[in-house]
Amino acid sequence: MTKTMKLKKLILLTAIMALVFAGIIHCSEEAKADGAYTCPMHPEVKKEKMGECPICGMDLEPLESHGADHKHEDMKEEKK
Repeated sequence: MTKTMKLKKLILLTAIMALVFAGIIHCSEEAKADGAYTCPMHPEVKKEKMGECPICGMDLEPLESHGADHKHEDMKEEKK
């Protein structure tokens, strides 16, 4: 096998691995967010996909990031 054939196979294999890895990351991010995104400043804005808030233009964040854990941390700070 020539060096160019080996190089082509290596490049192809690397490209396939990169695409698979990118797909895994993308799927895990979607599963993590569970398809619900909201604006931190306008919680009434809810979208199924990432994007910008139609009111203020801020990036939408996964809905779970504004859940009970966030409020619980705020309550801890108030008690101190």
